[in-house]
Amino acid sequence: MGVRAQETPANQVLKFSFEKDVQKWQAIGTDLTTATLAHATDPAHVHGGSGALQYNYKIHEGEKSGAFGAILVGKLAKMKTLRIWVQPDHNTVIGVILQERDGGRYMGFAYVNADKWNEMRFAVEDFILSTNPGDPKDPDGKLDIEQVDSIAVTDYSQWLAGGGKGELQEKLFPYRRGDHVMYLDDVEALTDVQPELTPKKGEDTVVDSLERPQPSWVPLGSVKMLSIEES
Repeated sequence: MGVRAQETPANQVLKFSFEKDVQKWQAIGTDLTTATLAHATDPAHVHGGSGALQYNYKIHEGEKSGAFGAILVGKLAKMKTLRIWVQPDHNTVIGVILQERDGGRYMGFAYVNADKWNEMRFAVEDFILSTNPGDPKDPDGKLDIEQVDSIAVTDYSQWLAGGGKGELQEKLFPYRRGDHVMYLDDVEALTDVQPELTPKKGEDTVVDSLERPQPSWVPLGSVKMLSIEES
């Protein structure tokens, strides 16, 4: 009897599972001698199945990089949720970037804890237009999900380490300079709808519904870690 191929779940638009290789993902950045990708098979660094994506990089002023995956335009048209699992080697802020073809660059942010698998779930509405110098302009100022042609994941501490902001910034946003490694696995585009982060409650607006598995807050100074606890 033949073995049936595993069926794709009805709510899954796209998935990068990194079971056999890096699935054509690439390292992008200012120094590709320090930013590299590899296929990880050590069970300690695999979330599901037998493989994961290993992203090696450096936190140092002037160096910015990310793990980048190209997508066919239109592939994410039905996506309502982007779910990613990451295992960093230090507590940090992860930036997830969606790039439109001939359009803007949109970013979502999540705080994650070191040496464990962190689930991140973003609604399409969570992504905001990046307006940093050098970022592409967006013709209509809104994320057109059907025009997205790539996903990138970066450690935002690389941006905090740049620009010569000085001692105060390093005290407010502690990060560890030098060599780092982050593992990514099970990157999924889903049709599931996420609860609103800032819903209206009568005349009031809730600042954070805490309905995502990852904190959307960032610790300052001596605060070591944040997490969302379920009751």
